[in-house]
Amino acid sequence: MAALKTAMQKFDAAKLKYHYHIGVGEEADIISKYAKEKGCDQIIMGTRGRGTVSNLVLGSVATKVIHLSPVPVLLVK
Repeated sequence: MAALKTAMQKFDAAKLKYHYHIGVGEEADIISKYAKEKGCDQIIMGTRGRGTVSNLVLGSVATKVIHLSPVPVLLVK
């Protein structure tokens, strides 16, 4: 919860509605399952900006979400 504090403060200050979900397990699986269960239209994710080769070797949550997601995924670098 502490990791979300700064973002939540900014959303509150801007009077934006939001909700959060904390899941345990493989990140890409949790994100994709949540989007399906909640009927989301789209997933928007930030990326850390590693190169393509690094992602292939190390893997990437964003890459896995793209493959698992039942809805379109927008990546923001």
